[in-house]
Amino acid sequence: MTEPQLFRLDKFDPLPWEKLSDGRYWTHVVLGQVGKPLNYYSLDENGKLIERTEVVTEEGLFNDDSVRSIAGLPMVLAHPKQRKFNLNREGLRVGTLLNRIAREDGKLLVEAIIDDYRGVAVIERILATGKLPEASSGYGLKNLTQREDGIWEQFRGDYDHIAAPLEPGSGRAGEGVGLRFDQTELPKGFAIAKPLYFDQGNQSEDGDRRDEQLENTGGKNKVATIVLRLDSTDRAFEVEDEGLINAIGALQ
Repeated sequence: MTEPQLFRLDKFDPLPWEKLSDGRYWTHVVLGQVGKPLNYYSLDENGKLIERTEVVTEEGLFNDDSVRSIAGLPMVLAHPKQRKFNLNREGLRVGTLLNRIAREDGKLLVEAIIDDYRGVAVIERILATGKLPEASSGYGLKNLTQREDGIWEQFRGDYDHIAAPLEPGSGRAGEGVGLRFDQTELPKGFAIAKPLYFDQGNQSEDGDRRDEQLENTGGKNKVATIVLRLDSTDRAFEVEDEGLINAIGALQ
């Protein structure tokens, strides 16, 4: 049976970083935590932004096939534009996940090394401000099961990459928020969502375009209007949820 095309980008807590004698940096990455609510935003078949909550079960997080996919995976400066690492065609690789994996307090942890000068420079710049670089994992799902309370349970598949080191707050897509790409939701396959701009009452070079869109919605005042490019088509959405505003803002 072909694995469903369900792909996730999540972010967890800031990471500890240790500089080695040869200039490389060591860290450990949290790949998942049993029972931690993960809030995802996507589009339904009518183009409406919707939210749902997923959690990963103990079996879903620590299953052997998923864990075996971790060692040797790339650390990249940012999530690839097409979400998958794809043999480093975008030249983003700056490190590697090691074959040292641990299970602690319901968390799946893996050690990693950053050994590219670009990654080292980002780490040292962020550490100099007194903050910690962050990381965001990209992985597939083998299965999703909806519970009676409406929450979905994940069963993890293969991991693809880890985006790190990231600026504090920029782990896609904000604290406690991730993005999901489900091939079954849109006829063209994965929805590629690119934030073009956020309208929060401030004028910018896109002001005329935003004014036109507000006229099309009756001129009502909204908390924010976001325009996404979805499969090469620009679409405007009115946003009032603070969590979604923060999540999308982290992508810009």
